[in-house]
Parts: sequence; C-alpha cells; structure tokens
Amino acid sequence: RGVNLTIYTGEHFFFFFGNGTGKTTALSVICAVNKPYRGKIFIKSKNIKDYKNGSLYKGLLGFLPQNPQTVFVCDTLLDDMKELLKANEIPKDKHSEMIEKTAAMLSVTKFLDKHPYDLSGGEQQKCAIAKLLLLRPQILLLDEPTKGLDAYSKKSFAELLQKLKAKGITIITVTHDIEFAAEYADRCSLYFDGEIISVGTVQSFFSKNSFYTTTASSMSRGIYDNAVTCNDVVMCAKRSIGYE
Repeated sequence: RGVNLTIYTGEHFFFFFGNGTGKTTALSVICAVNKPYRGKIFIKSKNIKDYKNGSLYKGLLGFLPQNPQTVFVCDTLLDDMKELLKANEIPKDKHSEMIEKTAAMLSVTKFLDKHPYDLSGGEQQKCAIAKLLLLRPQILLLDEPTKGLDAYSKKSFAELLQKLKAKGITIITVTHDIEFAAEYADRCSLYFDGEIISVGTVQSFFSKNSFYTTTASSMSRGIYDNAVTCNDVVMCAKRSIGYE
C-alpha cells in the first residue's frame, strides 16, 4: 500500500525489506501470481493485466526465487533447459543452439549433464539464471540471491549480474545484504510496513540512513562525506593525506 515507484530500463535496483513487511506480497504482485486489490502495475508501459497466456514470461520477465532449487524439475540441467523450451513451444531444431549459447555465456556448460541438486549454492544460482535467460527476459527479479553464498561465490555472482546489466537487462533485487547492494546497486529503496519510505542512489541512500547502512558508512560518518564502501573510505583517506 502507498507504493509509487518507477524502475528504469537497464538499472540494477535493490529493495530492502524487513521481515513481515510485505516482500512476498510485493513479489507475487509484480510477477502476476497475485492481483492487487487496487492500483496498477506497468511493465514496459503496458498494464500487467494485459499480458495474457503467460506472455509476461516470454522474453520479458524472469523470476529467481529465494531457493534456486525450486527452478529445477529434471534430473539434469540440460533436460531442464529442454523442458523449458518445449513448454514455451520453441522449435526443437533451435534447442541445441540456444542452450549452448546461454550455457557458454554463463559458464555453466560443464554442469549441463549434472543434477542441479549436486551443485553448490553459487553454481545453482548461475544454472537457475541460465535457465531463465533461455527465454531472453528483459527484466530479472531476484529474491535474496546472495543468501548462503560464500565470499568467492558472491563475487562471481556479482560479476555475472554486471555482465547481464551491460547487455541491457534490468535487474531488481530483494535482499538483506546491505554490503552487496552498496557495491553493485544503481539505486536502493527501503520498504517498510507495506510502503516505500526511502529511495535514492547508493551514496544518498546509505549516507542518510542510520539503520540500513553499511559498516563503512557508520564508521566514517562525520569524517568523510558519502563514503559507503570500504573502497570509498580508502580513497577518501588517500586524498586527505595527498596520496594518489
């Protein structure tokens, strides 16, 4: 309720939610799983209710749930991808080429013959996105994508998202991972009790918040303005002593 927000093409937008504030409801409405009681949602300037017969998910919207395992339904990643293409009536003679290109782009070719449940958390994330990207979505909606990932997997995942963004894909991420957002967001928004209460760029958002902010911002506040990541603090410190 009380949500009025525009997310722009090609940006990586982060939502911060407290537990029980309406995250699941918001995601289900954006994905057209549930209908809003009032108000309107537009995707690519078209009312979401006008997307019929699953057209919202055909070349437009891809949704990665909090648990990537729920994306997989077959015994191998290859079979999963074939099943998705078949379900979306993609001609069979195009399957191999589409799968090979997508798998290569996300560096998951070596996982095609493996059961998705045998992969690590980071590998499952990449394979789940590879499956979603088969239908060439213009918008990716990610629910807590860094949950359970170690530092290396998180960095690899971030690099993947940056590559997708460079291709013009709009990414909307729901997360509690403040430090991750500070590194990779274009804009951030705080969602509380069903309402959007704050929206801004990384610097303006984190430098003005006291609770939802980074460790670097909390430590450097009052010393360096708009320093929200460790790199920001290091650069400010170097400038302050004339070190380049």
